Amino acid sequence: MAKFIKVTSTDKSLSSFGGLLLAKQALKHGGIHSVITPALPDAATGIQKSLDKFEGLVLGAVAGAECLDDFERLADDPAFSETVERCYTAKSYGDFLRKFSTYNCKTLQYALIRQSIDLRQKALGETDSF
Repeated sequence: MAKFIKVTSTDKSLSSFGGLLLAKQALKHGGIHSVITPALPDAATGIQKSLDKFEGLVLGAVAGAECLDDFERLADDPAFSETVERCYTAKSYGDFLRKFSTYNCKTLQYALIRQSIDLRQKALGETDSF
């Protein structure tokens, strides 16, 4: 059975980090880790660090990071630091991204497309077209 998000109104103002917790829950419960693990580059430090860096990059994009240098600013933000498993430096994220080969990129692209189709089918059922 599909779970849906209940949206309610509030008189409180939301920060630019309002979507971080929702994005983190989507990553955690959407089954994305099992899908992307085969597509991530082999890390000498282990696959968990690669998953943490991938998640950090996704959450950084949600928080408004437009380039790797923005992760230095995000590392100083308590809301972002509390949300990610571990804050890495911009250099560490850059080194991680440079490890992606053409094969890794294509594998990740196809894995994310398959995951999107599966999630859509779970939410809407079988349809004839998009």
